[in-house]
Amino acid sequence: MKERSLFHSVANKDNPDYVESNAPFRCTVDAWLGEGYYFWESFKEYAHWWGKRHYFNNYFICETSCDYDTLSILDLNDPDTIMEIRKIVEDLQKMYSCAITVPAIIDYIIRRINKYDLIRACSNNIIGKNASTEIRAQRISFSKNNNKAFLDLCPPIQVCFPEKHKIPLPLKIIYPETYKQGFCI
Repeated sequence: MKERSLFHSVANKDNPDYVESNAPFRCTVDAWLGEGYYFWESFKEYAHWWGKRHYFNNYFICETSCDYDTLSILDLNDPDTIMEIRKIVEDLQKMYSCAITVPAIIDYIIRRINKYDLIRACSNNIIGKNASTEIRAQRISFSKNNNKAFLDLCPPIQVCFPEKHKIPLPLKIIYPETYKQGFCI
């Protein structure tokens, strides 16, 4: 895998220097890949979508890039990983009667099997009907008769670093444009 751009959305509290010095910020609530530092991979549109929806159009987007070849990755899009997870789910269902969630599986894997630098997943249906027209326009139907099946030219890929020291720094603010390095009026 080659180097990828990563985008982190954060509330704009008129504190760009603080954000560039301290971002990214840890997610602990509704952390569907477990607690950690979340980024959108490759497609900046999702960082904008997140900022508009969760920070009410008042947000920064920070960017960094990451060489995945240097990291140990739990890739939830990989068929081998999915087959492993299926076995883990079967085992966990035998031990517990409650619903098994993705964060619980990730926590189990990280604590008992292997420590990963990065967790990567395509978050299908996270956007749903709330997707912007710009994002939905990048979906191409496989068939004229079936609008439900499509090729996504802007897939919602998220990555989570459980530990901050694994994140390639620095992060640079790229949105709003006025905070972008080299911006002139």
